[in-house]
Formats: sequence, structure tokens, C-alpha cells
Amino acid sequence: MKRLKTDYPGVFYREADRIGGKGKERVYYVLFKKDGRLHEEKVGRQYADDMTAAKAARICAIDQGVLEIRDDERFTYDAEQARNLGYDGKVCLNPRQVDLANRLFSPSDEEVAFSRRLVEASRAAEARGIGTIDFEGRMIDGPLLKRCEHILSRARP
Repeated sequence: MKRLKTDYPGVFYREADRIGGKGKERVYYVLFKKDGRLHEEKVGRQYADDMTAAKAARICAIDQGVLEIRDDERFTYDAEQARNLGYDGKVCLNPRQVDLANRLFSPSDEEVAFSRRLVEASRAAEARGIGTIDFEGRMIDGPLLKRCEHILSRARP
């Protein structure tokens, strides 16, 4: 897969030949960044539709709960997968899951530091009348700036 510079989770599909060669079917994928690399993961259509609808409506996408309420490892794994898929949070069925969810869905220190640097650079450029900037080798425009401002609004003090 070609490496792209992006911080955005995204949903896309590819048309693939159906088994048996009768027509095409859509195969849905989600793009996400993990460990500094872009990954793609095949997902069911419902996940893709849910994510697309939530992002289009600018509302939080909340992942389903984990029924194994005493299995923190299972909850952690499931929540990490949900975050990688672009979900904003997770249903907690037990109070012990709340701290895990808050930690797993909160921006990382790296995300917060990058967002602070980007917002500062963008505001300085805007004061000079520049709208799109080259920041650390990336073209920065309005959508990424908004994402960074959102990350800073969710960052823990």
C-alpha cells in the first residue's frame, strides 16, 4: 500500500469481483494512522455507513459495548480497534470501563503536541494573510486545522 501523509480516518470502498464471477461487490475499508503509518482494514458495510453518516452529520460515532464486563483486555482491544476505525467513543456497560474508555479515546501526548504546534503556526500565518501553509512538510489547510483544534478541545489539561 502506498504510504500517505494523513491524520484522518476515512472510509472508502473498492469494487471487487464477486466469487463465481457474477458481477461486482463493494468491499469497504477504513483508513487509520497507527504507529506513524497508514493502515487500512476491511470492515462491514454497516460500520462504513455508520462512520460516514456520523462524520457527515458532525456528530460523535460511538462504538458498541463489550458484554464481557470484567475483561479489561477485551475492552481495551475492542476500543483500540474502534478508535482506529474513527469512532469517537465507546458504550461502557460497567463503571470500570469508563476510565479505560477515557484513556483510550483521549488524544495522545504526540497528537496534542502536534496539534498545538500546528494551530500556533496556522494562526501566525493567518495573521500574515496566508491561508494554506507548509507545516513540517505537510500542506495544512482548514480541515486539518479544525481537526487539530478539536483534538486540543478534547485534550486533558
